[in-house]
Amino acid sequence: MSNNTNKYEIKGYTPLQYAEMFIDRYTKKMPAPEMSIFQIGRLGGFTYPQAIVLRGIQEVYKIDGKAEYNKYITDWLESTTDEAGVPYHQEKGWVSMDSLDFRQPGGLLFDLYKETKNEKYLNGLDFLFGDMKNFKKTSHGAFWHSLDGVHDDQTWLDGLFMAGPVCVKYAVLRDDKELLDIAMDQPVIMWENMRDEATGLLRHAWDESKKAKWADKETGLSSFVWDRAIGWYAAGITEMYEAAPKDHKNIPKFREIIKELFTNVIKYQTKEGRWYQLIDKADDPRNWVDNSGSLLILYAMAKAVKTGALDESFVENVMRGYTDVIVNSTVITDDDFNILDICQGTCVGANVEYYYYRHKIINDWHGTGGFLLMCAEIEAMLKKLNN
Repeated sequence: MSNNTNKYEIKGYTPLQYAEMFIDRYTKKMPAPEMSIFQIGRLGGFTYPQAIVLRGIQEVYKIDGKAEYNKYITDWLESTTDEAGVPYHQEKGWVSMDSLDFRQPGGLLFDLYKETKNEKYLNGLDFLFGDMKNFKKTSHGAFWHSLDGVHDDQTWLDGLFMAGPVCVKYAVLRDDKELLDIAMDQPVIMWENMRDEATGLLRHAWDESKKAKWADKETGLSSFVWDRAIGWYAAGITEMYEAAPKDHKNIPKFREIIKELFTNVIKYQTKEGRWYQLIDKADDPRNWVDNSGSLLILYAMAKAVKTGALDESFVENVMRGYTDVIVNSTVITDDDFNILDICQGTCVGANVEYYYYRHKIINDWHGTGGFLLMCAEIEAMLKKLNN
């Protein structure tokens, strides 16, 4: 690869600069505490949509060191946690210990604790992950997606991103080999039980009890390969690969899965560079190119190249997708940075119409967080390849 990275500048800006442009405009309009407020159609509090954006900001901060970015993250945490570092939570529902989605924001605390050694952050980590060994699992050993009484026996690909990387990091921090093994088994269990034979990818969800209305009565699997679910899984397994000890017994299997996953996913990449909402149904006129999944896939692919889990032949796919996002799916002015075609919050659908007719929301957190993660990871990938 050439030492000249200018060819990866689009309209004169690098991936890092695009991320900074978004953050500067976004944070000016959205003070950190306001991100935690419940609104109609928006989940507030200490939960994953906001935390993905903040994770993206954190990854940018790790590159450029802008103190105001780190302060934005800590301001949000001040509004969502108590003096001891424990997140405000409910007894039941998405903003409770019953949900994997509630655990994901804890990922912000690892870097903050490493940088500050503030015991409040360690206390928050212990609260969120100290009991994860006992989180309810299917007979195959996969985490239930939620303990709310609605999702019994269900495993969603979403859950790997929500709980996999944070459990690996916490297990390493606390030298908890049992939790590390449980966490490292999650993507393997999914890979071995949720595969779609036609595409070589993964179905969105699996109900081991086969009771959900979307579950196949023989396999328990949902019927569709959804791009954001693939993005959740891809981001989850690549983050876990990066964080785990390289002598763990599952590392060779991770490398095998990552290679096969991305070899199959690029077969469905559009010529412009992104992916359809239902990945394998590009010919259906109701289908549409979705940024929420595409951004996560590109983020994960760049990370896999950076960490050596994929070879450099995948750089072309990463940069083609990144270019498509910037050129065809962003609108930037002096005051705004809008990312288009982001699928709204989505559960598991029983028919294609459910996925096709999800709302496309400008700057939905499901996409803006992925955008920042993608930009930061591509910047990091290019830097490593050019050294």
